[in-house]
Amino acid sequence: MLELDLWLSVDALAAIEATAEAKYPFETGGVLVGYRSGLSQIIESAVGPGPNAIHERYSFHSDHEWQCDKLDELFLQSNGRQVYLGEWHTHPGGDCRMSMVDRRTLAKIRRTKQASAPNAFMVIGAGRPGAWSWMAHHFDSQLMFGGFSKLHSMNMKLFRVATGPPSALN
Repeated sequence: MLELDLWLSVDALAAIEATAEAKYPFETGGVLVGYRSGLSQIIESAVGPGPNAIHERYSFHSDHEWQCDKLDELFLQSNGRQVYLGEWHTHPGGDCRMSMVDRRTLAKIRRTKQASAPNAFMVIGAGRPGAWSWMAHHFDSQLMFGGFSKLHSMNMKLFRVATGPPSALN
């Protein structure tokens, strides 16, 4: 099994939680942006759901075009260092486990050549305002019978960078 570590900036987590609280009790989400270093994925930025996202009690549909524009901006501003690495979303009042929809979505992302994310992961937040729990998930890299063999939780660690105050992502 490939053991991956996920490093998430404190500022990105604060912005994600601010967005989760602003949309509570509805689901929300977005994408995580950063770079790979060996078996570690370092998340420096989070992109929110977008202004035309649809937030419902048990589902969420992002404003994909807006998110792609934001990813392009971050890529250019970082001289190509910041790239798409994975997804984040919430399960308000639920738990951090992946639903079958989440599993299918993550498998589809890994197979999509445009995503260029063979180690794509999904971070799920569960809880309520002021009390969020977060867990990262990924599939084994090995294929079995045409599908990824096993879902695993990732080690998730926080780090600090010198930036301005966190704010909601949209």
